[in-house]
Amino acid sequence: PRPPGPALLALPSALRGASAVGLVVDASVMTVDGVGFATLDTVERSDVETAIDGFASALLGDLTARLEVPVGWAAAENGPGAVRLVVRLLDLYRAPYGVGAGSSLWLRADWEVDGEVTDTIDIEAGSGTAYVRGGARAAPGHFGWDARMTYLAAPVGERLAEFFDAARR
Repeated sequence: PRPPGPALLALPSALRGASAVGLVVDASVMTVDGVGFATLDTVERSDVETAIDGFASALLGDLTARLEVPVGWAAAENGPGAVRLVVRLLDLYRAPYGVGAGSSLWLRADWEVDGEVTDTIDIEAGSGTAYVRGGARAAPGHFGWDARMTYLAAPVGERLAEFFDAARR
């Protein structure tokens, strides 16, 4: 994978000429407030799964609106030249107060062409912004965080669309 940033503009991307994008949202390695997703109790895990589904649907809608090519859920097997965007949710921090107040989501987005990762970017989205960042945080408690997951899809979609548009040029 090529590192994100200005170097992208100097190198030709395998995304150049892409005519459609298939989306996958993967939460299999995600931590929630510093705790492994798989270790959450049944009720909390179900709540988080509902929030992830809301995020994934909102992200699909946002990318569909922003990209100049068709976007849909990725098929298990894609044909030659197919572009898959695999969004791996890494860390979710659920802030205790108010919609959009301090919740953060860290993710890695892998762009794949013909099954090979061609470009990777890391994104942190939170409090209405999205930018490249690393690390993890943990804090107890949450309130309305499932709505925040859906809210965070817009800044993530914006960054992914900017990357895709720059890579296609």
